[in-house]
Amino acid sequence: MYTEDGWALSFADKLLFDTNQAVLNEKSRLIVSKTTIALLSVGLEKMRIEGHADSTGRESYNVELSEQRAWAVADAIIQSGMPKSGIIVRGIGSKRPVASNSTEAGRAENRRVSIIVVTE
Repeated sequence: MYTEDGWALSFADKLLFDTNQAVLNEKSRLIVSKTTIALLSVGLEKMRIEGHADSTGRESYNVELSEQRAWAVADAIIQSGMPKSGIIVRGIGSKRPVASNSTEAGRAENRRVSIIVVTE
């Protein structure tokens, strides 16, 4: 999906996290690695990594946790060959939910990381 400042990548298997966790599982690490290699192969070397959280807990905690999640993905991208200088990391907290936080399924969808390929 195109956003105002780049392309938001979409994955068949989303980059989701368990409650209060910022660890990228092996399956997600493999997805990130393959995606990074594909992006590098076509000359794309700039991206923004945005971490998100569900609405449980204090917002200050959610922002910190979401940034840790974003860094977990950014570290995997860097290990796959993307220059660190081309990566912007942001912790968004619970401000941009994609599902309702009133159910466990919705909260699980909101504990995610988004990768936006920057086009400028």
